[in-house]
Formats: sequence, structure tokens, C-alpha cells
Amino acid sequence: MRGLGALRDRGGSALRIGDFSLNVTHRISAHEVLSRGLAAFTPSFDLDASQLEALLASGLGPFAELVVHHPMPLFHMEHCVIAALLSEGKDFQDCGRPCERHAVSLRDRAGMDHPVEADVGCRNTVFHAAAQSAAGLVASAVRSGARRFRIELVREADEEVGRIVRAYRSLLEQKTSPAEVFRALRAEGGYGVVRGSLRVLSS
Repeated sequence: MRGLGALRDRGGSALRIGDFSLNVTHRISAHEVLSRGLAAFTPSFDLDASQLEALLASGLGPFAELVVHHPMPLFHMEHCVIAALLSEGKDFQDCGRPCERHAVSLRDRAGMDHPVEADVGCRNTVFHAAAQSAAGLVASAVRSGARRFRIELVREADEEVGRIVRAYRSLLEQKTSPAEVFRALRAEGGYGVVRGSLRVLSS
């Protein structure tokens, strides 16, 4: 959070939105990041659907940017799978950057291919093969004042990008239902990591 203070001090007219990695899970953390120069925040993926709805309904809806469609990042690693598989090198200095020419996925026991992408620091992120959709939460988010909705993509072709954007635009215009979005995009419904990792279990 310390680095966010520099944004506030710098001023300027740029629209600054905090990403999910700031781990905003409740009103206190939301107000903390907003007080440090951000115009909006992305709710943490640790929240489940009901926790997200409660957060937005607490008056923070207008300050939230909701990720409505994305392949969930499953995990990050320093080891570069792409360099290990497709080169004799050990890092970006001698691997020849095969990540810029090849698409690598990890296939699980169920036969699902999970994309692996390298960032500028050569860290790898493994994304879930099926995109997750929060289409079922859009109506309640709008009622809570949310106006920012984000789509995240990994390897989609131009035609697929257009199809995804049209589906959510139609949903926001109330011309289609969440169930139709799920079917059309073959996406899994929900928000966050599975059903939420901050669930309180009753004893």
C-alpha cells in the first residue's frame, strides 16, 4: 500500500484503477486504496458471489471495476515452463524467447488444456482452460451503482473477442440473460477462486 501514496501525491488527470492483486475484500480495504489516489478498485478474487454483492451494495458499487469475464489465473511461478520445454537456455538471456513464437498449454488428467503465459519478467502464469463469467452478478452490480465492467483475455482470436464483447454488451443492455451468455461463451458461472476462499464455516 505504501507505493499507492505516490499516486496520490503525484496528482494529474490519469484514471487509476487498482487491480485484483490489491486484495480488496471488504469496506476497510476498499476505503484504504481509494484514499491513496485510486479512482476505482477491482474486488479480490478471494470473494465469492454473495461476498462480492455485499461489498458492492455497501455503497462501493460506483468505485468498483468488476471483472465479468476472464480465464482465472490458477497460479504463478518463477520457473519458465516455456523456456524449459522449447530451448536449451535457462533464462531470457539465452533461451531465445520461445514464448514470443509458441503457445504452450499444460494438459490435465481431464484433457483440459490450460494456457501458460510468460510476463516481461519471465514469470509464468497458468490460466484455467475455461473462462469464468460473472454474468449472473451484473444486474445486482448495476443496482449497486457499478458502472465499470472488464473483460480479460488471453489467446482469443479477433472473431472470438468480438463475440465476447457483444454478449456482455447485450447483457448490460438487458437484451439477453446470464444463462444465454454462459451458453454462448461456454463459460463457467461464478466469481472468484472456485466458491471463495474467505468463506466462514459454521461450527
